[in-house]
Amino acid sequence: MAATVYLTEPEFLSYLPGDLQGNSDLTQRQAALDRAASKADGYMAAGGYVTPVDPADVTKAMIGAVADMARYHLASVLRLVPEPVSSSTLYTDHGDAVEWFKGVSRGTIVVNATPVDTGSTPGEASIYTDTSREWRGGW
Repeated sequence: MAATVYLTEPEFLSYLPGDLQGNSDLTQRQAALDRAASKADGYMAAGGYVTPVDPADVTKAMIGAVADMARYHLASVLRLVPEPVSSSTLYTDHGDAVEWFKGVSRGTIVVNATPVDTGSTPGEASIYTDTSREWRGGW
């Protein structure tokens, strides 16, 4: 059974309401979980963190956000998102999870995960060019 670094399919079951548990199979649940984890990894990478995230660095906030995204993906595939969609808890939880990960990607939410080693220190610009520049100006 495949697992993501964020949570396993058996752990994901605890986040699912009965109708999603009863109307889905292992393959569908794992696909939803993989999709959400992939999206989370994209936001984490954009935020400058190494992916996949070290399991020791995975927080309850990350787990909950990935579970909320996966739950919505699963409900969408099964066509079990309540109407009206915009006021359903599944939809709003998914939106909150995406916004949380966007905050991580923008750096407004800081997580305790391994940053990508860029070879420079924070605040230090790394600029290189092969082209010779002759700066002329009235400085």
